[in-house]
Amino acid sequence: MLNHFHICNNLRESQYFKLLFDKSTMTNVVIMGLIGSISYLNNNLYVIDMNNNTELRIDAGLVGGIGRIYFTDNNGNGIQVPNGFTVTTVQGRAAPFFNINGTGSYIMNWSVSYELKMNGATFGTLTTQQQQSVELDPNYNHDVI
Repeated sequence: MLNHFHICNNLRESQYFKLLFDKSTMTNVVIMGLIGSISYLNNNLYVIDMNNNTELRIDAGLVGGIGRIYFTDNNGNGIQVPNGFTVTTVQGRAAPFFNINGTGSYIMNWSVSYELKMNGATFGTLTTQQQQSVELDPNYNHDVI
């Protein structure tokens, strides 16, 4: 079970970081920094570069506080969700999964906080605020389009 601890990074005063700590092994898992927010009030797509030709996209503008998390290639074409990727609530429940326009999509709601996981390891969180702050392992590139 992961516990969240907020810590300060002296090198980046304006940014706050979250340390994910694995209680069962008493080891640090990853330090994530606040990199921005996703608004349910505009039509921006949030893009996270996962690896060669794979992007995770977060679209919070579907309708009325509902959004989706899905994958594309670097040209914006929908692709299958990579093996090992999951989205859960911070309580550990799986996010609803649907096929939208031929692309597998995790459905998200503004009132719920989520964890993005690859092979069981959390690499990002979406924390609810009527918009969601995005915390991400600094090894992943990201952009807003």
